[in-house]
Amino acid sequence: GVQTCALPIFLFVCNFTPIERPEYRVGVPRGKQYRLVLNSDELQYGGSGKARPAVYKAKKQECDGRPYSFGYDLPPYGVAVFEF
Repeated sequence: GVQTCALPIFLFVCNFTPIERPEYRVGVPRGKQYRLVLNSDELQYGGSGKARPAVYKAKKQECDGRPYSFGYDLPPYGVAVFEF
């Protein structure tokens, strides 16, 4: 038979300003868990090293035209990549 392989889907969140965005809401299509796979604010990338959760659970709250969303502390000039 034919085998299918589910490819990961990534969400990129970028802050191109010098201002921190605490609890920045990100609209997403599903009420699932979103795993942080890259955080440019880690020490190894020259960031502050602030601890952040590894997983974010979306809740039913419309944002950016999407039915679900979650909040993320977005650092200045920061980039975060989530997998779901």
